Amino acid sequence: MEMSDQHAQRLGAISAALLPVPNAPVLRQINGFGSALYGQFLEPSFQPAYCSRLYLTALWLPIVPLGIYLVSHPRAANGALLTSTFRFHGRIPPAEFHRFFGHRMLSFYLGAIFQAIIMLIGAFFALWLAHLAVTYLFGPARHHY
Repeated sequence: MEMSDQHAQRLGAISAALLPVPNAPVLRQINGFGSALYGQFLEPSFQPAYCSRLYLTALWLPIVPLGIYLVSHPRAANGALLTSTFRFHGRIPPAEFHRFFGHRMLSFYLGAIFQAIIMLIGAFFALWLAHLAVTYLFGPARHHY
């Protein structure tokens, strides 16, 4: 069997495993608590879509995996990619995802953890800047009488 036939067969099997998503899951975090997509599992067959894992989060850290979704970003009227908006193409059961991509799973999970750490560092940096601003504006009086 040629490589292109194997690739087409694999893509067909993955597409058959894809479950419909009648409603997009809620993607909302308040102070890092909520749910969010983490990780970008890039598979050339899916481009421009990619797989991402939905997690329940606490302080921006992924705690409980809720599902694996095939997502993409829509384009605006001017052609720009809307990176904060997701189009959900389907949900892949974790067992099927592991069966197809088991050899690449470590990079998928490490990518999600790295993304969470970057978000956590950004949040602490923003809090530190807010603390500095409040201290500067409302700190001890600088006037000497």
